Amino acid sequence: MNTPAAVLSSFWRRERLSATSGTPTDWLHALRDTSLVEVHCVCPVALAVQRFQMRQRHPGHDDRRHTTEDLVHQFTRLEGEGPLGIGALIRADTSADVDPATIAAIVASHLD
Repeated sequence: MNTPAAVLSSFWRRERLSATSGTPTDWLHALRDTSLVEVHCVCPVALAVQRFQMRQRHPGHDDRRHTTEDLVHQFTRLEGEGPLGIGALIRADTSADVDPATIAAIVASHLD
């Protein structure tokens, strides 16, 4: 089956930060002959921490074990990693609502 386009959404693993957390990215490097567009979502660390603490996931994730201080440290380190650097880059400020149609149109413009 030939798929002309796909969207991959994940918390991607950052090897310098963790060998186990996030989706591995090694296989993405093998797609270099393909048109790739990375949408790198950014917001202030404090807002990311607040959103993390407000979300409700399966109790098996044990999100309560993370203190605010730990989360600030983790998200600050993650912020320092920046985008993956694979393909064209679009930075999306997610501090406020983002219009998915606008992002999709920008992505599409990189695929022409």
